Amino acid sequence: MGAYGGFGYGVINEEGRLILEFAIAHDLVVANSFFKKKNTQLATYHSGGYSTKIDFFLLRKGDLRTCKDCKVLPTLTCSSQHRILVTNLGTQGRVQTKVALKQARFRELTSFRGCTLADKNSIEKSYKEAKRAAKIAVTRAKDKVYGDLYKRLDSKKGANNIYRRAKARDRRRRDLDNIKYIKDEISQSIVKEDKIRK
Repeated sequence: MGAYGGFGYGVINEEGRLILEFAIAHDLVVANSFFKKKNTQLATYHSGGYSTKIDFFLLRKGDLRTCKDCKVLPTLTCSSQHRILVTNLGTQGRVQTKVALKQARFRELTSFRGCTLADKNSIEKSYKEAKRAAKIAVTRAKDKVYGDLYKRLDSKKGANNIYRRAKARDRRRRDLDNIKYIKDEISQSIVKEDKIRK
């Protein structure tokens, strides 16, 4: 299917299936299923002797090549039951390069000490130029991504994916899926769904 790399943890449940449907509908991949890891580096939640994978990194398919690694840090926890999930993204591409340059210029700007006024002005100027270039690159990248998204949504396949997702969300919100019957105020059994709703 292209969204799942095959290196998951445990079995795919209903929520996992919905995540895969969402990823397919939006041309995303589940990054932490593309790397073969030990079980201790896959399970993100531990409780009562059970372990599950409940946290995911979703990336655009085109950005998967920038993902160098994705794993759970078994020794670091954000609560007693949750393990931290991290991904290592490479700095490929013009946008990442421009943003990295802006960040480097900002570090220079905030760490200048004992330099002359001319040096300070030079550093500020280079930071502003890097910031402007990064902003333009990010805006262009966003425009391209949203343009691609809108093209997909305008297609018949995109419309079907939205409709399918809306139906699935509506089914999940219903709490009556497992109810076979219910009793009314005079203890008579009601089995028709519209009367159960009332």
